[in-house]
Amino acid sequence: MIDAEDPIPPEGILLLEAFEFFYRCSTPHWADLQYRLNPREKMGLDEEPRRQFSAWDEYDCAQRMANQRFRKKVTEGNLAAFVRDPRHNQTLKLPLDGWDELGEFENGITANFVGPDDLFNRGPNTVVEGKRRPVFFIRSEFEKLVEAEPECDEAPEPTKPAEPELLEPKATPTPTAASKQTHPQSERAKRHIARLYPDGTNEISSEVIRKKLEKDPVLLAELAEHGGKPPSRGSIDRARGLRR
Repeated sequence: MIDAEDPIPPEGILLLEAFEFFYRCSTPHWADLQYRLNPREKMGLDEEPRRQFSAWDEYDCAQRMANQRFRKKVTEGNLAAFVRDPRHNQTLKLPLDGWDELGEFENGITANFVGPDDLFNRGPNTVVEGKRRPVFFIRSEFEKLVEAEPECDEAPEPTKPAEPELLEPKATPTPTAASKQTHPQSERAKRHIARLYPDGTNEISSEVIRKKLEKDPVLLAELAEHGGKPPSRGSIDRARGLRR
């Protein structure tokens, strides 16, 4: 089955982004788990595989537990899931059935696409016009849902929806000056970006930087020691002077 990378409405948040945020909110030790998957120090040859396997087992278990909690909220109607019908320009609400069972190969959610026969991302039928469509939620509804999670202290930054393929590409906006207001996350992002990209980031997107920061062992060790979360897309944009 073909997966279509359709744009979603500006008020939406994609399935994968929503789950990743929910996982971190509901898993207090997620940063420690992430760090243990790629530790800085080298272990003994006999000890390293054993500790690595243990870390992956704990990570998979934490992902699966978060996935079960997340899907339960969808199944119980606390969070409505949608796909788009691009041909008729309609938003289609997905049924509650199909979210409740996890297969033996499933731990966390790994894509924006689901299906009843998908071994890794089970869910309801999302095929429209012969292609699976990306699942999304209404951002405001998702933010209300995560407020109930005690570890969540901020809502995820809005992401810009993808541009339709038929539109001509827009000119790159002129970067604005950074705000004089102090943003701790932006300051942290700026410091680590300078370390990871000594030659600058002119040809690198903020999303690529965000993903690299999420896996950076130095940053993860700092977060494990002092608390906090990896810089969001918005914090990275502010650190680069792309938003106020």
